[in-house]
Amino acid sequence: MIINSYPSNLGQVSIATTDNLVCGIALGTTSNDLIARLRKFKIFHLPYELNEQPNIRIINIQQQALKVINDGDYSNLPQIFLTGTIFQKEVWNALRTIPKGITTTYQQVANTIGKPNSVRAVANAIGANPLPILIPCHRVIRSDGQLGGYHFGSKIKRQLLQREGINC
Repeated sequence: MIINSYPSNLGQVSIATTDNLVCGIALGTTSNDLIARLRKFKIFHLPYELNEQPNIRIINIQQQALKVINDGDYSNLPQIFLTGTIFQKEVWNALRTIPKGITTTYQQVANTIGKPNSVRAVANAIGANPLPILIPCHRVIRSDGQLGGYHFGSKIKRQLLQREGINC
């Protein structure tokens, strides 16, 4: 796994790639924070290298992810590698179907995956999303219309939603 940090319009962003696939993103943090986040949620236990001179393919993939982060342009998403539990992957795949500029609720995500009584587990899976923005967990809000949580803070969540034309 190769991790590099870049400045973005959302603050510092760290992007992890493995096998030419994006496997982790952390906003407003350092590379070491991304490693800690991936380990906390038991996403990865792979060896990693920080700021290695990656090959041009890795740089292009990370730049592609950075473009989505900076511009919100989902037309050219990089390929991703997801690892997690079966349940987490169900939730994350459901998040990938939420159109840009639309919000949904934790309850609606639970209904989408056919587990309407698992709202709390859905929220936990969303909180463990290793690829924020690429897997748009920021589009999930509470049933009462409040923003709800976001690992990188409500300010960034609000900023992401507003850039998609959602008033919050």
